Amino acid sequence: MINILIAEDENILRINLARKLHDFWPQANIIASVKCGRDALESLDTLKSDVAFLDIQMGDLTGIEAAQQTKHHCHIVFIYGL
Repeated sequence: MINILIAEDENILRINLARKLHDFWPQANIIASVKCGRDALESLDTLKSDVAFLDIQMGDLTGIEAAQQTKHHCHIVFIYGL
């Protein structure tokens, strides 16, 4: 299993990405689906995902800032306007 974190502030986009990952990447195990950058940073540091899909533009902390501040190393995919 591949552990995945999704961080997207728009609910419908977060749900759609989770569905697409489930359909096209059966080994994907979504361990967290969060809606703000601070939650993304906390989840990155505690849950130890293999891949993180981070929205570039989130209100409190962008996906880029979360990726820069995390102490956890994983594959990062930046998403924008799915």
